[in-house]
Amino acid sequence: MNTKGAPITPADIPEAVVAAIPPAVFDVWNHLIVKCWAETPGRAKVMQDDVVTALCISLGATQQDVFTSGWLNIEEAYRKHGWVVVYDKPAYCESYAAYYVFTKK
Repeated sequence: MNTKGAPITPADIPEAVVAAIPPAVFDVWNHLIVKCWAETPGRAKVMQDDVVTALCISLGATQQDVFTSGWLNIEEAYRKHGWVVVYDKPAYCESYAAYYVFTKK
């Protein structure tokens, strides 16, 4: 993808979204995936609240920064690297904490 000096195409969007995420964000995600994998070998269930807290602490960000910067939109990046990633959040009539599940492809 080379969009410098040219319009971006719809096909370029997924890669551009990932490219906009700072490497430190992936360091936090990787740490949490490893930690959760160790607790339940074969899958890592990472709670969204834990990710938000860790990103705020590690990057000195606010919760709003985490959400508006797209630092939780990592599914495609990890799928490109051999993971099955499922994100689950409660519907309007449900009440549980949102989470991501990572398993090997």
